[in-house]
Amino acid sequence: MRNIVRAFFVLIALLLASCAAENPAPVLEGGLLEEYSAAKADYYNGLYAKAEAAFRRLSEARGGFFQARLMQGKALFSLGRTAEAEAVFCGLAGRSPAFHEAGLWAARAETANGKAGAALERLRRLLACDSSDPRLLAAYAGACAARKDAAQALLYYRLSSQYEEELALNRLETARYYYRFGMYDKALPEIDRCLLLLADGSALRGSVEALRGDIMLKKGEKK
Repeated sequence: MRNIVRAFFVLIALLLASCAAENPAPVLEGGLLEEYSAAKADYYNGLYAKAEAAFRRLSEARGGFFQARLMQGKALFSLGRTAEAEAVFCGLAGRSPAFHEAGLWAARAETANGKAGAALERLRRLLACDSSDPRLLAAYAGACAARKDAAQALLYYRLSSQYEEELALNRLETARYYYRFGMYDKALPEIDRCLLLLADGSALRGSVEALRGDIMLKKGEKK
């Protein structure tokens, strides 16, 4: 367990360093990283106000702790405090343009705050660097929809959905690993999620359904 916690802390430190090359991340004590982990758990459990307060403390304690600041913005956004969230995200994106996650959330907040034009301009810059990110494409579609441009919104939503097959393939590979080790009860939910992501005419659907049938057969044999 200690090794897992230590690996988690190392991973966070590497992420901090990579997202702020021009502003090297400060050295973080284990206590701060533990608080960050606890605050993320609160966020994912829907305790947004508690998480926001913790992320605020962390970002104030270490000005270069960009991930804590980003999570503070996301908590504010989830609380409906979108103007405050926009200020957080835009500040991060301006301080570190390479931090594309901040740019994405800044665009989402701008759209929510009635600034779809600014969001589209920001998203065009981000898409110029990564035109295959389905989240950017979906955010662009949302900004187009906010401007009542239905044709562009539908176009970009369709472009975004094209990458669902890549996500489905990840689910399939996960299911195959579980299958290989006889963990059929873990493989089946991955297969079901995979099938939900796949279009009816996908060439991948046949092999996924065949794997599901094989697992159901083996589960029956075990009984």
